[in-house]
Amino acid sequence: MKIRKLLTMTLAILLASTACSSGMEKQDTGQTYIDHSVRAIQTADVNPTAPTQSGTVILESKFDQSKAVAKGEAWIDVSSVADGYVAVAAKADKRLKFQVLCGQATYNYDMKNDGTPSIFPLQSGSAQYRFRIMRNTTENKYAEIHSVTCSVALKDAFQPFLRPSAYVNYGRDSKCVAKAAELTKNCKTDLEKIQAVFAFITKTVKYDYEKAKTVQSGYLPTPDETMITG
Repeated sequence: MKIRKLLTMTLAILLASTACSSGMEKQDTGQTYIDHSVRAIQTADVNPTAPTQSGTVILESKFDQSKAVAKGEAWIDVSSVADGYVAVAAKADKRLKFQVLCGQATYNYDMKNDGTPSIFPLQSGSAQYRFRIMRNTTENKYAEIHSVTCSVALKDAFQPFLRPSAYVNYGRDSKCVAKAAELTKNCKTDLEKIQAVFAFITKTVKYDYEKAKTVQSGYLPTPDETMITG
């Protein structure tokens, strides 16, 4: 997890320059479980915005209810899966989880229960997926209220990591974007950019074990805060 979060922040800053929550009850099936919250960034267009003077490109995500498959007050929008994400929304009187299943991997995420859209990455690449919205029943048990099966063919393997989620929450005016531009201004290739950003993070950022012990479900870290506090 430490390496995963470090590399994710690396991607957060890199991609900005170029373009601890509670889990569901798990059965011992040998599947991989990763549990974290994500936040939707809504826009009318998921295409890259025009580059700024610094060369920054920001990719955004959307939830399109008109294209979503609905069941009651739960919606799953798979119209943008080729861009590396699925968008969902639901209303319920109890906690909700969103589950992404692909092969032997299962990812469990917190989601809002007030109808606020959420965006989730398709981290298993191009494959057959099953998406499930789960409603809390008792304690840490959940029951499915809506599901959709979808075949995903990504535009390219990097798509799931090019748009904001809880791990990469940034905007055009974020400090991490300015820092990324500064770190990579003399880089000629993507590999050089990765190396520059990675070197910066490994030298300036440490894992906060004490904070990890106290954060509540739904906590959303941001690259700017991490960069400022170290």
